[in-house]
Amino acid sequence: MTDQYVWVRREKESPQAYAAFREYMNLRSTNKVAESLKRSTALIHRWCTQHDWVARTVAYDQFMARAETDGHANQLASVREKHIDLADKLLDHLGDRLEDFITERVDPTVRWTQAFTAAVKAQQGAFLMKDQDRTSELLTTATELLARLDDAEKKGSP
Repeated sequence: MTDQYVWVRREKESPQAYAAFREYMNLRSTNKVAESLKRSTALIHRWCTQHDWVARTVAYDQFMARAETDGHANQLASVREKHIDLADKLLDHLGDRLEDFITERVDPTVRWTQAFTAAVKAQQGAFLMKDQDRTSELLTTATELLARLDDAEKKGSP
């Protein structure tokens, strides 16, 4: 047995005591385990104390909570990275198109503006869960694009 997995059967734990422990992990009550297994309450209490059922159950619960949290965190990170990658590609494309608009001294199209807004919103959603350095870099890019758009509008105005 490893120290990490304290809920597995111990070397000196009988198969009957371990079966009772497994039942305890479900029921969380020594009285209910005794009733369920039709064993004496005194025996179940003794096994519980002797084999640290409470601590082992807590360790198991904590392990499962960490595993669940880690799984969610990994899924979230994967989705977040995909959103950021897509938003980056869209913003790169929109940046190229903006250069054309600036060069031609024309206002961006409504579709360009809608696409830009969508890309920025996708980034903002991902930023809420992203590290500060990456967030800052992407927000700076979006801010620069907006400033260039404002400059183009000012230059094109009478």
